[in-house]
Amino acid sequence: RAEDVKRVHVHNSLCGDDSLGNYIIHLYSWHLLAHLASKPFTFTCADTAGNNNGGVMALTQIKEKLADLTPLEDMEHYTVQEYCAIQSKGQFWKSKVGGFEHAHAIISKGMETVAQSKAGQSFQADDAVIHLRLHDALKPTPKVGSQRGLFQHSTYAKLLKQAQEEQKQPIKSISLVTAPFEEEGVRVKDLEFLERSKMIALDLQDYLKRQFPLATVTIHNSMEETPVTAYARLIR
Repeated sequence: RAEDVKRVHVHNSLCGDDSLGNYIIHLYSWHLLAHLASKPFTFTCADTAGNNNGGVMALTQIKEKLADLTPLEDMEHYTVQEYCAIQSKGQFWKSKVGGFEHAHAIISKGMETVAQSKAGQSFQADDAVIHLRLHDALKPTPKVGSQRGLFQHSTYAKLLKQAQEEQKQPIKSISLVTAPFEEEGVRVKDLEFLERSKMIALDLQDYLKRQFPLATVTIHNSMEETPVTAYARLIR
């Protein structure tokens, strides 16, 4: 019975940083479930073959119960039963309940730890950072309403200029965080998109240099760039 449950604890034996985006979404959904049930939430990783040492998932572990659960004021009528019904149909990702602001609030707790790690503090933070999803984002899909694809270059410039106006100071450094261009750092299924991805990234870099002449625009995607460093660039 729900009233007999004292806490929600997730222990993952495989916490490597491969397919990290999918792991984080699952972590958010578990944390949301705990909140709806008014139970403390903890999350730990097993150290499997050294997979987790210093990785993003290892750093986002929640080993002690959170003092304050994330507030979800506009979800007063959303229940555990409704959550489970959505999950059982495999539709959690499609549900508007939860919202990006709540996902951000929950995930950012762990991401703050990533940013404060030794690797996360090993570089100078930039004024603006863009996560440029390439490779499989270029894959054709027959699904109607697919969210795959890329923004136009002008969209990035518009958003950055808006941020510039809000901050009332010029942007002097822009980072593009994306996947490696070396074949050995690319998944086999993404190799067919490698050259096109490289062309898009370099073209965006050149475009932003022209739009922001005072800014240094750098692509960060070397083989030495770890997931922790990449995530920390986005957070800092």
